[in-house]
Amino acid sequence: MEISLLLPVMLLLVISFMQLAMIFSGQIVITGAAKEGVRKAVVGKADTEVKERVIAITSLLPFINLDPDQIKIEPAAAGRYENVDVTVEFPATVSILPLLERVFNKNMYTLTARAKMRCEQYPGPV
Repeated sequence: MEISLLLPVMLLLVISFMQLAMIFSGQIVITGAAKEGVRKAVVGKADTEVKERVIAITSLLPFINLDPDQIKIEPAAAGRYENVDVTVEFPATVSILPLLERVFNKNMYTLTARAKMRCEQYPGPV
């Protein structure tokens, strides 16, 4: 009798923990991708190469499908003399329980990672 009362609550808790674990793993992957992207940018790679590398790293998780527009690189490749900043923003739509989507907003988490690195390349003759 008691198990019929506790089982739905326990299942909800377990599935909610799984949902949070997927969101946290997505945050870790996006942070690593931003760091790898900024490393590529400071050594003089083009913006398209940087974005391709970030997308390749985030494709490790099946629920992250980044669009190149969600990756911001500042400054552009021609103006990289001091600091490079790579920002990745992704609205997390991980959903194990469709029931919870009705209670919460569907895109209630926006995973954001930002990496900044100093560019130490010599820009050429002044």
